[in-house]
Amino acid sequence: MADDEPDAESSQDGKNWFGRHQQAAWITAGASIVVALISTLVPILGSSGDDKVAGPSVTSGPGPGPVTVTVPVTVPTTVRTTAPPTPPSTRPPTRPPTQPPVPPTVPTTVEPPSSTAGTVLWQGSLLLDTYAKDLDAAPPGPAPDWSSDGDISMLLGQQLSAMNRTLLTRWKRSTSLPGYRDCAATIAAGDIQDQQPLAKSAVLCVQTSAGNIARLRVTALPQNGNGVAYRATFDVIVWSAD
Repeated sequence: MADDEPDAESSQDGKNWFGRHQQAAWITAGASIVVALISTLVPILGSSGDDKVAGPSVTSGPGPGPVTVTVPVTVPTTVRTTAPPTPPSTRPPTRPPTQPPVPPTVPTTVEPPSSTAGTVLWQGSLLLDTYAKDLDAAPPGPAPDWSSDGDISMLLGQQLSAMNRTLLTRWKRSTSLPGYRDCAATIAAGDIQDQQPLAKSAVLCVQTSAGNIARLRVTALPQNGNGVAYRATFDVIVWSAD
C-alpha cells in the first residue's frame, strides 16, 4: 500500500499541470481577442470624434437679422446697325415720286355768252364839222348836250378834237385797217392826244365817252368858198365794248 501512494500523487500533479497549461492557453487567447477588438475600435472611435469636432457648433441666442439680397437685373439694349451704302454700280435706280394727275386748268374768267363786245353798233359815212357829234348814237348825230354827250368835233385847220373823256389816237400802220381788238389795244397802249391833225386817208381810233370803240378813216377834206378848212368826211365803224 505504501508503494501505491506515490502514484496517486503523481497522477494528481499531472492533472494540475494540464489544468494550468489549459488555463494559460485560454488567457492567451482571450488577450489576443481583446487586443484585436481594441485595434478595431480605436479607429472607429477616433473617426466619430473627428466628426464631432469638425461639425457645426450650435450657439443659442437670437436669430440673425434680415438678409439683403442683390439680384442683378439685365436691361436689354437695342443696337442699331447701319448697313453700308450700296456701291453706285449696284445701286438700283431711283424712281421719281409718282405725281397725282393734274386736273385741267379751268379759266376763272369766262366771257359770258351774252356779251356783245366787238359787235358793230353802226357803220357808214359821217360828215363832221364844228358841231360836236355823239358817236354812241346810231347814226351819230349832233350832241344834245356838248358837256355830256359830245365826243368829237372839227377845229379850224383841219384838226379833229375830242371831249368829255373821249380818247383819241392815230393808227400808224398804213398797210392795214385796224379791227375792234386792234383799236382797243392801241388806245390801251397810250399815245393819246386830244387834237389830231388830219390828212387824206388818215386813220384814227376812238374810245367814246360811253366806252365804245370806233375807227375813223378820212375820205375827204373839203374847204368852203373862202378856202377855210373845218369840215371832214369819214368812213366810220363803231363797236360795242360790252
